[in-house]
Amino acid sequence: MKTFVIIILLLLFIWIVWSMFADNNLESPKYRVLEKKKGYEIREYDSYIIAETTVIGNQSNPTSQAFRELGGYIFGANTVDEKISMTAPVATQRESTTISMTAPVAMQQSDESMTMSFMMPSKFTLENLPTPNSQSVSFRKIPAGNFAVLTFSGLATNKKRLLKIEKLRKLLKADNILSISEPQLLQYDRPIKFPCLRTNEIKIEVKRLQEL
Repeated sequence: MKTFVIIILLLLFIWIVWSMFADNNLESPKYRVLEKKKGYEIREYDSYIIAETTVIGNQSNPTSQAFRELGGYIFGANTVDEKISMTAPVATQRESTTISMTAPVAMQQSDESMTMSFMMPSKFTLENLPTPNSQSVSFRKIPAGNFAVLTFSGLATNKKRLLKIEKLRKLLKADNILSISEPQLLQYDRPIKFPCLRTNEIKIEVKRLQEL
């Protein structure tokens, strides 16, 4: 029994040490901190290119479906079989959509879609990115802008995501800062990283400071 406990503790130690150094060299969007607020930051991000896919939320496990599409692309599911370097973070955004039904019954149905995106390495442009095999993967250039960002650690469960979004919105309202986009959840680490060492962020675009 004592040996078993020692092995478990040793494996836990290895997991924690590995987690402290994993993914430290991944390319991320470049930004400058404009202002440190209580509980969050205002950052100015440079423009960058993303690959994205959208999945209807009522499908089974939309996160896995979206990740499978994007992961397949960067691991070689493109017309030139080119592997693309992984970047961080993985961004997800959920939106409720209203779908009009046809006659004779006039009604509307609300649904939720989830869009997941990966930043493309900075060496690529929209012109030289390999064409994905899947038609569900598309590219878009994110323009430079100012964003409010709230950072938190641990598992980014849906409940925690909603709580952090609500918190950031309340902080922005208290500071009289106008949000102009839907919130995104940013996850910087692999799922196998030690939970307490994972870094997550809620990101919302805001008006430029000189316009506030």
